[in-house]
Amino acid sequence: SQTSFLNEAASEGLTNLKVFTPTMAKKILFDSNKKATGVIVESNAISYTLTANKEVILSAGAFQSPHLLMVSGIGPSSQLSKFNIPVIADLPGVGQNMQDHIFFGPSYRVDVTTFTRLANDPLYLAAQLIPYTTSKTGLLTNPCADFLGWEKIPDALRESLGSEALSELAKYPADWPEVEY
Repeated sequence: SQTSFLNEAASEGLTNLKVFTPTMAKKILFDSNKKATGVIVESNAISYTLTANKEVILSAGAFQSPHLLMVSGIGPSSQLSKFNIPVIADLPGVGQNMQDHIFFGPSYRVDVTTFTRLANDPLYLAAQLIPYTTSKTGLLTNPCADFLGWEKIPDALRESLGSEALSELAKYPADWPEVEY
C-alpha cells in the first residue's frame, strides 16, 4: 500500500494526505448502497471515525484484512450472525482456508551480534536505522528467516491426522510439500 498509494500521493504533492500513526482500524463503515465511506479507528485508546470522500482502501495484511472485513459485516453470514454482526455482504470465502506457517529459527550459542539484539536494545535498533536508510545495508535488511525447509508429512504422522485434514491435503498435487520449517 505504501508503494502503490502513499509514495505516489506524496510525490504528487497532495496537500490532503494525512497519515495516522499509531492507529488501528477497527471497523469499515458503509452507506445504504453498501459503499465504504469511512473507518472507525483507535489511537491511544481513543476511538474516532475517519471518512473518505472517494474511496476506502483496505491493506491490513493476510490475517487482519479478512478480520477487518468480517467485523465490518463482510464474510460468511453464518459466522457473522454467531457474533451478532449485521451482514453487509454474505461472502463465504472471507477468512476461510487460511494457513499460518511454522516459524522458528535454529538455536545454538554464537558469539556474534544477532537479529535478536534489535528487539532487546532500543539504542542499537536506532543506530541500525542509519545504514538501512542511507544504503539499505545492516541488520534491518534481514528478512527474519535465514533457513527454510519443506517436506511432505511423514507417513507415521499422517496416520494420526483426521479425515478432514487428509481430505484437505489430498487437494494438493502429489509433489507439493505440506509442511514448512
